[in-house]
Amino acid sequence: MCRIVVLVAPTRLKAYLDVKCSDGERPQVTLDALKELLAEKGVTHGAKEDALWKFMESPSSGRYVVAEAMPAEPAVDETVEVLCRTKEEAQLTEKEDGSVDFRETDRFPTVESGETIAVKRPGVPGKPGFRVDGELLLPSPPRPAEIEPGKNVALSGDGAKALALKGGRPMVRVSGNRWIVSVEPVLKIYGDVSLETGNVRFQGDVRVSGSVREGMEVEASGSVFVASEVAGRVFAEGGVTAARVIAGSVRAGCLVMCYSEIRSFLAEMREGLLQITKDVKKAEEKRRSVLESLEKLSRSDFSQKARNAFVRAKESLRSAKETDAVSEAAQNLLMVRDEVEEYISCLRADVTVQYVMNATLEAAGQVRVTGSGAFGAVIRAGGGVQVAGVLRGGELNAGDDVSVKEVGSAMGVPTRIKVSAGKRVRAEKLFPGAVVQIGGLTFKPDREIRNAFLRVEGGEIKT
Repeated sequence: MCRIVVLVAPTRLKAYLDVKCSDGERPQVTLDALKELLAEKGVTHGAKEDALWKFMESPSSGRYVVAEAMPAEPAVDETVEVLCRTKEEAQLTEKEDGSVDFRETDRFPTVESGETIAVKRPGVPGKPGFRVDGELLLPSPPRPAEIEPGKNVALSGDGAKALALKGGRPMVRVSGNRWIVSVEPVLKIYGDVSLETGNVRFQGDVRVSGSVREGMEVEASGSVFVASEVAGRVFAEGGVTAARVIAGSVRAGCLVMCYSEIRSFLAEMREGLLQITKDVKKAEEKRRSVLESLEKLSRSDFSQKARNAFVRAKESLRSAKETDAVSEAAQNLLMVRDEVEEYISCLRADVTVQYVMNATLEAAGQVRVTGSGAFGAVIRAGGGVQVAGVLRGGELNAGDDVSVKEVGSAMGVPTRIKVSAGKRVRAEKLFPGAVVQIGGLTFKPDREIRNAFLRVEGGEIKT
């Protein structure tokens, strides 16, 4: 005798066929009878026909899984994708020739103002399943993710993007389902800029507690501060402050200096076009005279063929518009130059150092040497220059007034100062060997001059 019972798990996730037979007995049952037993127990979904057939082929006592629920397919949660690097690590790049520049490590992650740092990716709903009795198994909805804007970060209108409001170092902190995104606008280098750090290229301000060693570079879209010595190169769109610059170079207001060069180029082009306009005006007067002559010739007694040629020449000459085109171009260049001037006025950048030797300082704004002085240096400034100590050797070129304690030396070390027309140069001591140029005028002292105040009066330089 055999007993066949359908058992349903309490969770209704599985149904079993429980078969018990006396010794030597084999159950005698049909597939339809088994399905009817399942239906009587409310098992309407997930029947395993392969398991039923297997039992039918070799029926014996035991417990068989004959129906299984289909689990719900879980949802994919919302997440936030970070689009830029946030971890500080060396990123060496192999060049086309197979070499590697170990100075270019790209160690410090950085983003530009307006750059997208992170974006929220939408979740995907899950799919429902069912129990063996047909009850639906509903998946949990996707868990939401949230971008929280931190310092110097804003969200897009739909809240799905984190945008940098300033250039700097991107930072992301995850807390539960919140991604807190911020930008640190100041990069702090503790120690020297060396092969260990690699060259520093950063969208923001850079603070170096040590030196910038020989052969190394610091480039920043903001300002740069170097607590010790610059023996390498520093380029900043903002100001630069350093203790000493020895055999290195510093450039502040890189974009401004580039725009200044463009401004000069535009001015030269405009002057050239205006000169062309004058020449064209002379040609225009000649053209009118020729047109009058051609008009007379076209009505003369020459042959019809000749008169037709005169008419064609007259019409061709009358259609020329060179003067208007050149004048319009010159006016457009003037407008562009004015726009560049206005932009430059908002981007002044100064250089402040204590001591300079055999180095180059360039600033869109002012240059200040606050310590013992500048020796064998090349100094270029869009604004004025102040040297609290000695200016000895080298050259100084300024767009505004210059003030120096001591220019040159008693030994006649060649030292050159050049300022724009209308500007002035002050020096407590001005030694022979120095050359001072104001606009197109030049002054060379033949003796030591104390408390010199050089300016142009009456077409010559007064001291």
